[in-house]
Amino acid sequence: MNVGFLRARLKRLLSLSFRTKQALIRKSKEAKLEQARAKDKVITLESKYWKWKERMVSADAKIEALKEVAERRELFFQEEAVAPWG
Repeated sequence: MNVGFLRARLKRLLSLSFRTKQALIRKSKEAKLEQARAKDKVITLESKYWKWKERMVSADAKIEALKEVAERRELFFQEEAVAPWG
């Protein structure tokens, strides 16, 4: 019985399966690499976010302190403005 066509078909299927498996492995490695890059980017961005958040909190505190100084000076100015000239 001639089974050459079966062997050829099996060889073709095995080759196709091997190529598909290799492609999946390659794509999986690429996806994992991309995932690692994305995680690194997230860590970098989070670090930058917290640095800017600290700066913002510090700037807010400075602004509030300056507002208080401005209010005290305004009160002092008003007291001097209404004080007798003599």
